[in-house]
Amino acid sequence: MPKLNKTQMLEGTPYQHEDAKFVANNTLQIKLPGLRIIRHFHTNVLMFDSYTDDEGTIIVFNTDGHRSNTTRGRLNDFQDFVDIWTDKRVWYAKIRGDEEVVVYKDGMTYHPKRGLENCGKVPDKKLVASIRKYAKDFAAALPIEQPGAGDCMICCLGEQGVDAAGVSHLLSHIEENYFVPRLLWNAMVEADRTDLVRTYAFKDQGGNSYPHIDSFRDWYERDVFNFMYSRIIDGRTSRPLVTSARGYAVR
Repeated sequence: MPKLNKTQMLEGTPYQHEDAKFVANNTLQIKLPGLRIIRHFHTNVLMFDSYTDDEGTIIVFNTDGHRSNTTRGRLNDFQDFVDIWTDKRVWYAKIRGDEEVVVYKDGMTYHPKRGLENCGKVPDKKLVASIRKYAKDFAAALPIEQPGAGDCMICCLGEQGVDAAGVSHLLSHIEENYFVPRLLWNAMVEADRTDLVRTYAFKDQGGNSYPHIDSFRDWYERDVFNFMYSRIIDGRTSRPLVTSARGYAVR
C-alpha cells in the first residue's frame, strides 16, 4: 500500500493538521475536545467519545469494509478493552477477560458500563459459504473484460446504486454466478488497490491477460468477499454508520 501524508489522509474531513499526528504507518491519532480518533488511511477505525462524562469513554469500532489483517491490528493495538479476531473470515470480538463472544460489526461500540453493543448476528453458514464460493470462483475466472456499458447498471452506479437496489441485487449475482467487472472494480477501489493491481484483473485492449495476474488472485478473492460480506451480512451502506456526541461521522 502507498504511504500517505497527513494532507492526503485528512482530505475531505473536518479535521485540522494541528489536531492530528502519526502513531503508526498510514495511521493518525486525531484529538478533539471530548473525542479521540484513530484514522487508518481514509477510515476512522476507532473513535473514543468521552463527551458524555457520566458514562465514561465509549469506543466505536469501524473498518468501513476494509477487513484486512492490518486494520484488525489497529483495532486491537490502539485500545485496551476488546479483542477482535477472525475465524474462517468471520470476525468475532469479546471484552478482554470475559468469556462471552459476539460477532463483530462495523459500528459496534464498547460501553464501560453496558459492555459491547450494536454487535453483529451469527451469520447464516450457508450464506457465508455462498459468498466465499462466489469470491473464489470470481478470482479464478480472471481476467475478465474491462468494466463498460455492458456491465450491471446498478453496479455501475456505485454504492448509491447498490444501496437503492438492496441486498437482493447482490444475491442475484451470486445465484447467477455473474462476475460483474464493475463490481470487482468497486471492491478493489474500496480496498485501496493500486492502479497496477486493478489493471491486472482485466483483459487488455487486445483481449489478452496481463503477466503475473496469479500473484494477485488471493487479493481479488479477498476484495470481492469483503465487499459482498460487508453488505449482505453486515448490512453496510454508503451512509455514515454512527456519529459521536459532537456529530463527527465515523466514516
